[in-house]
Amino acid sequence: MNVEDIYKNNIMAYFEGTVEEFMRFLGGYARNRVQSLTSAYRKKIGKCEECGSHTKQLDAAHLHGKERLVIIGEILKDFTEDGVVKIDLNVFQEIFDQAHQPLENVIRILCKPCHRAYDRRPETCTAEDERETGEEGKWMVSYIQETALKKKKALLILEEKLGKVLDNQTTIYSNINNVQSVWWLEPTLEKVKSGFHMVLHDQNLKRLLLFQIPAGGIYQPENVFSLRTDKDKVAAKFIIPLADSFKDRSGFDFTPYLMEEVYY
Repeated sequence: MNVEDIYKNNIMAYFEGTVEEFMRFLGGYARNRVQSLTSAYRKKIGKCEECGSHTKQLDAAHLHGKERLVIIGEILKDFTEDGVVKIDLNVFQEIFDQAHQPLENVIRILCKPCHRAYDRRPETCTAEDERETGEEGKWMVSYIQETALKKKKALLILEEKLGKVLDNQTTIYSNINNVQSVWWLEPTLEKVKSGFHMVLHDQNLKRLLLFQIPAGGIYQPENVFSLRTDKDKVAAKFIIPLADSFKDRSGFDFTPYLMEEVYY
């Protein structure tokens, strides 16, 4: 059974392995997924958005800074610890798909010559070059190391700055996804109901945001947030855009629960 069958039949699949292994087994799937997501859009545009050609074969080119590998890296950095990726593949696909919406903000339709020229521009992320050399895994390891702050390190920073020790088990954590400018978290419904700390990391400003949500602070969370049901747990999906307030896409506002904003 291939990856497409997993999603088509709604089978729960879980990946655990190194970053390089993830790219080896699923990098090609992600590339094909882009073609599936952009097929109708490519037909709708119907021409090269650079030279205007209607006759040349058209590609879906990722905008600079939103390349396929960058999108994957932004997802994996919150699911990687000590070089090991642990992620539900349905979660991966959902975030990957959302990172491509709206398509006009992520994709340009280009003919092959214009696509090659676009990828050669100096501002282009080196990720697209690595695709040609088979070094995607190495590039991804480096990207995650450079852009992600691990939860353990974040909690140590807060402890040093605030003199407050946070319980790892009752604290949820997320690095900001720079492609979407959102924090994505999936705490269990049980944890949401019993109370928890939430730490959001904004690596661009080098700041940590600490929230404390008490037991019962979110009334009937199962009716507030979208849920993901696995065989052994139910998780609530938090998707919090970077903005002046910390309002989840569901409409729930976490701002009143913000305790500390720490720069490091």
